Amino acid sequence: MIGRGGLAAQTVILVVAGAASQALYAVLVALVANRAGPAAFGLAAGAMGVGGMLVGVVDFGFNAFSVRELAAGRITEESYWNRLRVLFAVAVAGALVISMAALATPWPELGLVVALVLLSRTAINGVVVPLRAARRVMKVATVLLLERLVALVLAVVLLTTTAVGALPTLWWSLVGGAFAALAAGVLLGGPSRLRWVPTGLTAPWRATAGYGRFSLAVSATSLDVTLLAATGGSAQAGIYSAVSRWTQPVQFFAQAYSSAAAPAIAQASSSRVALQAVRRSLWLLCGAVVTCAALVLLAPTAVSLVLGDTYRQSADVLVVLSIGAAVVVVNQPLATFLQARGHENVVGICTVGTVSLQLVGVCVTAGPFGAQGAAWSYGVGQLALTALLATYASLLVRRHRRDGAHQPDPGVREPVLAADARGADT
Repeated sequence: MIGRGGLAAQTVILVVAGAASQALYAVLVALVANRAGPAAFGLAAGAMGVGGMLVGVVDFGFNAFSVRELAAGRITEESYWNRLRVLFAVAVAGALVISMAALATPWPELGLVVALVLLSRTAINGVVVPLRAARRVMKVATVLLLERLVALVLAVVLLTTTAVGALPTLWWSLVGGAFAALAAGVLLGGPSRLRWVPTGLTAPWRATAGYGRFSLAVSATSLDVTLLAATGGSAQAGIYSAVSRWTQPVQFFAQAYSSAAAPAIAQASSSRVALQAVRRSLWLLCGAVVTCAALVLLAPTAVSLVLGDTYRQSADVLVVLSIGAAVVVVNQPLATFLQARGHENVVGICTVGTVSLQLVGVCVTAGPFGAQGAAWSYGVGQLALTALLATYASLLVRRHRRDGAHQPDPGVREPVLAADARGADT
């Protein structure tokens, strides 16, 4: 009942669960960072960033596209599960290649980390797609919380009762959390939904080009730590990555709102109806902006208490990241609205451009400014994305007013997977 309630209620549930899960992850990272030190933790964070980027490469917009099409009734769940199996098979093949190739490097364990991140995130993201499309937000929230809670508990147990090093503790705890979340996602969605329906093998990336560009660009943002380590040193990467996740609970306000709103926007008969459905709950995003302001004010004290004097430079980084997170609160829902109404190609192009600007900025500023330069590159990239999306949205509004309200929404099209709408793949 709650899961199918109003958009505001769904958003609050996802915000609370997402913020709690990210807070748990921040505690986990702080425990490991203190034991490992900036240099070692910087290398580990870089490897995790590469794994996160590869998740986006393999996904190529499949999950976000599937949420929209499932919500709109243009594909069946049987078709989705068959496509997900193909996607996961590709992820397994990629993980094996990465693990084997890493054996020839001085850091084979980092290749294993990349492979683990690739497999775990692909599986978890895949099993919650039908839950998101059906607006079963309580079940989605359960998966999010369970993953982080299990990981943190395992990390505390390993650090306090065994001689396992800090970084191996991080890997094992993340793997344990991933298995718990995967099991929960399958069980909550109903094991019967995973039964094999032999409708033929179909590439999961059909008609996902617009979402794919967006997904690749968002995944590429995780390379900021890797590039910072390469151009500014692993110590600067450790200073940056130690607090880079602290803004995630704030950003999850926007992500949760977008996740809850996307199915409703896709189901709406017109953009006017969709806007009316989401407008009443926009006030929730104000809480995220207030939290960003609080982070700016409390950054020095918080970093000193949690990380200690070793990471005192992280306080200035956190201030800039908090400002950038406040901008995300604006552009994330705007991007989701445009995508759900059929303008995913424009959103993808704009995101690719601004993320490229951010990563180039990291390479240019890492030498003279270190972690602070990477933080400013992030903020400038988010401002540029907001400006581009707002400009395009304003042009759409003017066009709609000029053509008349009776005209169909620009960008909204007929079902792109006609065969899937009939319950079979071609």
